[in-house]
Amino acid sequence: MPEVQKSASHGWKVRDLDNIAETQSLPAKPGKPDAHTRLAPRITETDQRYERVSYEMLEKGCMLVSVHIQAKQDTHYHLAPNSNSDFYYLAYASYEGGVERTPLVPDAGGEVMGGKEICSFYNNQYGYETSMKAGAVIDSRIFAFTREWLEKRVNLAAIPQEHALMNIIDKTADRIAILSHHFNTDPLRELNTLLEETPRSPLFPLLLRKFAYSLISNIFTLLSQPAEALLGSNASYEMSVNRIRHYLEQHYRAGFPGIPFLAELADMSEATMRRQFLHLTGKTAHEYFRQVQMNFAYESLQQQVSVKEVALTLGFRNPANFTRLFKANFGITPSAFREKLFPSLPEHK
Repeated sequence: MPEVQKSASHGWKVRDLDNIAETQSLPAKPGKPDAHTRLAPRITETDQRYERVSYEMLEKGCMLVSVHIQAKQDTHYHLAPNSNSDFYYLAYASYEGGVERTPLVPDAGGEVMGGKEICSFYNNQYGYETSMKAGAVIDSRIFAFTREWLEKRVNLAAIPQEHALMNIIDKTADRIAILSHHFNTDPLRELNTLLEETPRSPLFPLLLRKFAYSLISNIFTLLSQPAEALLGSNASYEMSVNRIRHYLEQHYRAGFPGIPFLAELADMSEATMRRQFLHLTGKTAHEYFRQVQMNFAYESLQQQVSVKEVALTLGFRNPANFTRLFKANFGITPSAFREKLFPSLPEHK
C-alpha cells in the first residue's frame, strides 16, 4: 500500500509579542515620507505556504499585527492556548478557498471559513487548528493589547459581568465571533487602504490610531451587552439601518435630518432605530453623520480647498465648530493638517 502523504503542520507563533518591539524594530530613515519607527515584517516562504506577518506599534500595550497566508499545498496551523501571554486579541479576518477551523476542545467540530469575513475577540485560553487547502488565503488584522492598556480606556467596572465583553476579559469564555454583516466595516477598509499606501503619508501614525481605535471601540460597543443580544439582529433591521446610512452618505451637506425623520425612513420606532443603528454600526446616527462629514473634509483639504470653504460646504456657520470637530476626529486642526500637506501655500485657513 502506498504511503499516505501528510499535509504540513505549523505551530502558529502570532502570540509571541512580548519582546517584539525590542527585537524587530527598524529605525526610520530621516527625511522619508514615512519617517517613523516601523517593525520589520516576518516573511516565510516554503513549498507549502507563503506567510507574511507585519507589526505596527500603536502605543505601549497595544499592537496591530497584519497576517497574510497563502497555502501552496494542504497545510495546518496550530494555535495552542498560552497561559504565559498577557494579551487579548481582536481579529478581523477574511478567508478565501478551502479553510476550516477547529477549536482545541473535546468533541469540537470544524467550521468552514471560506468566503467569510469575521471579527473575533479572544483571550489566551483560546486554541484552534486551521486547515487550509492548496490555494486558500487568509488575511487578518489582529489588535493585541494587555488588560492594563484596556483598563485605561474602558471602564470595565461599569460593564455587567454577564455581558459578552466581560466573558472574554474575565476568561469565563475564550472567544466570541461576529460575522461582518453585524458591524460597520468602513473603518476596516480605510485601515487596509492606509496600510497598503506607498509611500506612507506624513500623517500615517495619526490615521493609523484613528482607524484602529474606531475598529476597537465599534466592536466593544457591540460586546458591551448581553451575549444573547448579539444574535438578535435580523436581516430586516440591517436593511433599514443600511437605508439610513445610505441617506446620510448622500445628504451630508444638508445638515443632520433628525431622529424622527430617520426612524420614519427606516420604518422603525425612534427607540428601535436608535438601538439598532448603534448595534449594527457602533455609532449613533448623529456620530455616523459627523463621520461622513469629516471624511469629506479630510478628502477636500487634500485637494487644496480652503478650510473656510469646506466648513461652509458642510453647513458650519461658525468655523470654530468645524475646527473643533475636525481636531476631535483626526487629532489635528484643519489648518495645521493643510499646512502639513502643503507647506508652500501662502495661507491655510
